[in-house]
This record gives sequence, C-alpha cells and structure tokens, in this order.
Amino acid sequence: MSDQTHDINPYAPPSPATEANPHGDRPRSGTKPVRRDLREALARLHQHLSEPDAVEHDRVTAGRRFRVFTVVCCAFVVVALALLAVGASDTRQPTFWIGLVLGAVAGLLAALLVSMDLSLIERGKPSSPEAALKSFLKSIPMNRAGYAWAALCPTAREQRVSPPSLGPVVTGAGEFSLDDPAGWKAYTATFARPGQSQMRTMAVKRVTPRGIDGDVAEVDVVLAFQSWPQWVSIVMGVSFAIFRLLILIGVVFYFVLRKRHEVTVTKTMLRGQNGAWYVFDGDLLEGAGGA
Repeated sequence: MSDQTHDINPYAPPSPATEANPHGDRPRSGTKPVRRDLREALARLHQHLSEPDAVEHDRVTAGRRFRVFTVVCCAFVVVALALLAVGASDTRQPTFWIGLVLGAVAGLLAALLVSMDLSLIERGKPSSPEAALKSFLKSIPMNRAGYAWAALCPTAREQRVSPPSLGPVVTGAGEFSLDDPAGWKAYTATFARPGQSQMRTMAVKRVTPRGIDGDVAEVDVVLAFQSWPQWVSIVMGVSFAIFRLLILIGVVFYFVLRKRHEVTVTKTMLRGQNGAWYVFDGDLLEGAGGA
C-alpha cells in the first residue's frame, strides 16, 4: 500500500474528487465554477467554524437533540410504572389506577416526542445535504427555532425577510431580521405556526437531492401549507370537553374553511469543514411561494 493511501482521513468530508472517484482513482475534471455569492458564503462559513466561541454558541442555541420536555415525559413514564408495580397486588388501590392513567398519557406523549426528536439529526455533525435540510425544515413546525437558526449560514443570518405569499393560505405580515433565533421564530410564525386568529401548519412532503458540486448541494423540496380560523379549533376543543358528538361540527368547519397550498422549491446547501451542511438562503421559499 502506498504512503498516499495512509494520508487519507476517513472522517473528513468528501471532496469533489472522492465523490466522483470513491476508490481513489484520478479525479475527473469539469467541475462547475462556484458563483461569487456562494464563494463568499463558503468563506464566511469556514471563518465562522474556525472560531470556537461561534461554534459553541451555535451548539448551545441548537439545543440538545432530546428536549427537556421529552425527558420529563419519559420520567413520568418511569414514575407511572413504579406506581403500577406498587398497586399491582391490589387493583382496587388508587395507586394502581393513578399509575395506569398517568402511564398511558405520559407513554403516548413520550413516544411521540421521542420519535419527533429522533427525526432531527444532531446539528454540527456530518450528514447528507438532504438529511440536514429535512431536519431543518421539520424543526420549524416543531417550534425549535434555535435548532433551525443554527443551520443557517452566517450570511443568511444577516438577511431581512418577509413572509411568503402562499395563495389562499393566510399568512402574517412584516419584515424580520434573522440575526437571532427570536427573529427567525417571528418570521416562521407568520406561515408555519399558529397565530392570533389563524392556525397554520407546514409539512415536509418530499426532499430530493438534485446534485452535489464540491461543498455546494442543491436539494428539491415539496412543502405543504395549511391555514384555518382559530375559532374552529376552539369549537372542536370545547365540543370534545363538553359533548363529544358536537366535535363533528368542528370537523365540518375545519374541512370547509381550511386553505391549502403546495410549493416546490430548490434549496442550496453549503458544507462546512466539519462535514455539516448549512442553509444558504434564509428566505425559506426564495421567492417560489407566489400564488
């Protein structure tokens, strides 16, 4: 084996040469030149990742993969199991029924939260561009603003953006600076989170890689948006609590009054020297959300 083979770092992010020639053959020529704005963004990203304080700030802002509420719900499951074990000898004891109810509710909620948290990759770690983008998009309706903000390139964090136009789907208004997670949260709340008078959702339907050229990747994504009046949800909640048959009225209102819109957009992703992928443009739909 040659000395050149020993110099290869198996944990380094793949280069255009290794992607084109995974077996170490001679690299192919003909890589496309990188646009000037992408070159500048990559340079800023590499500078950002070379600063330990900036990397640590991103790590803290992104938060742990498993949220505190997820851990608390899992702890409630353990408590419920303990109560069940104590009351197992006599099902007439209140501890048994308390443990049963608590365990059922906490167990379902914990399973849902764990599955949601596991669907997100750990920020700052190597991954595929489509996995990084999918996690970024899924974190938005999950209200994990810090996680999504930490996935933005430094240049994207300097942008000012406005809510997209989503056809019949009712969105908020305003202009937002993305220089901190609060600004990002306020921006995404105008189209992907419930508002004062409108309920809104955003779902990731499909993520398809288009191609990778060095440290630049393009990924196609299909997003589905919905909105409906908040009072419909209130009617459904009150009906469920008072007289459950009336919830059918709320369901009818929901299907009649909800608005839907689907958007296909191509997002550009940039890879840092840590192997993690970052979102180039903070404008989520990059002008593709028109009616």
